[in-house]
Amino acid sequence: MVETNLQTLMESNNKELERRQAAPVRSPSSGWEKKLKEEKKKREEAEKKENAKKELKNRVAVEENNTSSANQSSTTVPDVEVDQHGKYIRLRNWSNEEQQLGGWRLGVRLNETEPIMYTFEYSFKLQAGNTVTLWAPGCGTHYPPTDLLWRDLKLSPGDKLQVTLISNTGDIHHNSDHIISGR
Repeated sequence: MVETNLQTLMESNNKELERRQAAPVRSPSSGWEKKLKEEKKKREEAEKKENAKKELKNRVAVEENNTSSANQSSTTVPDVEVDQHGKYIRLRNWSNEEQQLGGWRLGVRLNETEPIMYTFEYSFKLQAGNTVTLWAPGCGTHYPPTDLLWRDLKLSPGDKLQVTLISNTGDIHHNSDHIISGR
């Protein structure tokens, strides 16, 4: 009889063990994990909305600049000069009218690496007959708006560079190759 009771108890325990193993395991942390995922999703959606707002603001500024540029009677483009010693890059307006350069970008691809870009502020205008010089760090004088410091412009003798001037509409208006000589 003791043996029968023991066998019955063992069978009962085995059935309970099988039932527990078959049942899904519920983690006590599943509630907070779900909330964490929801918060992460909300944050990502908010970031997407913020980025969309910034993009729209930039597009509006470019369109406003395009409208003011379209109202100009001349569509001249500044000449680009690269100092052979790598001290500066200069844009010169040879025309008789100011040039709207707001949102324009000057790109320099150094030794076939990713280009560095300088973007002119949306309000930037290059007056008729004037220049704007983008100086490398440690070279020249810096007197805005005609002399500007381009902190990322770091050139050395022997560097091969490709210089590109891109309008605020994405059109390429200048593209040239240069090799920097010794200082």
